[in-house]
Amino acid sequence: MPQTYSDIIALGAGASRAIQPPVGQDWLITDLGCSVWAGIAPAGVPSIHVDLTDGGLVARFLSSLNTRGWGKKQSFFINNVNYLLVTNPAGGFGVNYAFSAKLANDYGAGASGVISDLVPLATGISYSIRPAVGFEWLLTDFGSNTWLGGPPLALPDMTVELFDGALGASVRDATNFRGWYQETEIYADNSNYVRITNTAGGGATLGFMGAIARIVGTAASLIMNDVITVGAGGVQTIRPPAGEEWKITEIGSSVWLGGAPAQLPDVTVEYFDGALAAIIARATDIKNWMNPFEIFINRDNYLRITDTTGGGQNIGFSGIKTVVYQ
Repeated sequence: MPQTYSDIIALGAGASRAIQPPVGQDWLITDLGCSVWAGIAPAGVPSIHVDLTDGGLVARFLSSLNTRGWGKKQSFFINNVNYLLVTNPAGGFGVNYAFSAKLANDYGAGASGVISDLVPLATGISYSIRPAVGFEWLLTDFGSNTWLGGPPLALPDMTVELFDGALGASVRDATNFRGWYQETEIYADNSNYVRITNTAGGGATLGFMGAIARIVGTAASLIMNDVITVGAGGVQTIRPPAGEEWKITEIGSSVWLGGAPAQLPDVTVEYFDGALAAIIARATDIKNWMNPFEIFINRDNYLRITDTTGGGQNIGFSGIKTVVYQ
């Protein structure tokens, strides 16, 4: 059986075409390109729109008008039910587009491992991306059919939060670049998951991409996400128990510092050993905030996240247990 399904396809003026796996297969789309590019160098992008669709609802993830999402490796998980729609927006000429894809799962008559989906929401309404008990999910991207701002810097008009059912810590919003240009690796289980909110002025369809990371059943989840409330200058310590190592992939907060579109979570993130500390991210500088986090910690060298708002807020992180040893 083929393991890759890449292709180059001619697309007429104004035409659309689906990238849709057959029933029984999940694909992971890793890149897309086009024979014609739009925009002004060095900010030109392939002249195609890329949407998630179920054949009715549509949410945009990549646009020929905007740079959001084009500067990273794509991680679009799709199946026969929720798949990609590629559109040539030009009215006067055809283009060739290409995609790179690999087989993520050949499940036959079983169940798809893709959890990508589309959700129509009224303005201000939220939706929880929450696995059932015993499941862990990996979320890799978010989109909307409504974007905020003008080309080439418009962003999906939505907020993405780490959420535990009561407390939320934002990791993406429509007014700031932070998070939208990086690869996404956010984990979720039934206790600590993700909430998306439609922040557009009217109804919108929000979309998310992801896959089942693992099925743990009745065993303990390996997802280490948490959201807590701290007071002014308060600290969230992320410290594995003895015998465990964790990977931290995302950090967020409910209050951000600066002026849009360059606001950042209003926290300081430090490596800490109980005595010595070294800053790896802070609210006043872009270092680490514009790239994926991949921070490995153990019992001896771990993370300390400090509120720098002066008033207190919610602080959250997403991570996964990578090693358990004696």
